Amino acid sequence: MHILSYLGSFFQARITDPIIIIGSGRCGSSLLKRILDSHCQLIAYPDEANKLWHPNSYPFSQKSIGTPSYVEDPGGFSRLSVKNWPTNYHNQISKVFSDFFHKKSCGKRILVIKSAMISFLLPEIYSIFPKAKFIHIYRSGPSVIESFLIKEWTKYDSYFKDKEEYLKFCAKCWNSTIIEIDHQKSMLKLTDKNFFELSYEGLCAEPNETFKSLSDFLGISSHKFRFDISSIKSTNDKVGNYNCKDDKRKLLEIMSPAMKLKGYV
Repeated sequence: MHILSYLGSFFQARITDPIIIIGSGRCGSSLLKRILDSHCQLIAYPDEANKLWHPNSYPFSQKSIGTPSYVEDPGGFSRLSVKNWPTNYHNQISKVFSDFFHKKSCGKRILVIKSAMISFLLPEIYSIFPKAKFIHIYRSGPSVIESFLIKEWTKYDSYFKDKEEYLKFCAKCWNSTIIEIDHQKSMLKLTDKNFFELSYEGLCAEPNETFKSLSDFLGISSHKFRFDISSIKSTNDKVGNYNCKDDKRKLLEIMSPAMKLKGYV
């Protein structure tokens, strides 16, 4: 009887309905996570848990399987990562997040999970968390890849011959991520009830309206965010005109499908 009771509580403890923040990286997802974490009903997992999502291929310098880096080929990286997940690994992922939530939630009712390296894993995530709600935050391609150059280049300088090559791969990564998320949304038949999109630019320009839209989507009060709205400032103005130089125009050509898809062109 005690065993049955234990098993019952064990299965009940597994969360099924977290909020999953997805995006290309350098797109404002960390800002969005901090905003959601400031709400009295939401608690965010403290890091991106990339080692959990990609146990055999992250960090890239310690990978145990042959994969390209995420920037080089996010789709290929993700497929090989999932292919090499240990047996029943879906349960392990669920357990880690569920254990954190039940230990740390302190009355908060929804878990927020964010990673820039899970945008190609939506089918797997949906099978682990069948009631999950996805929030896709996106940002103009040139701003994203310039931010990658400033913040991430030192991590990858040994994998690319120069910064120009690195930027081309960043542009391809951004473009493929935007298109893949749109494709997976369609394949999984995600609707306005479980999929929400916003732009970094819109968040910075109209934070109050964005907070209200997010609250409606999540079913929470828009008046209980404790985030300092005045601190939300766009950094897109640091990016120069990509139409001025040939090398920048080539990057724009790489990103043009997703730029058009999201209304930037």
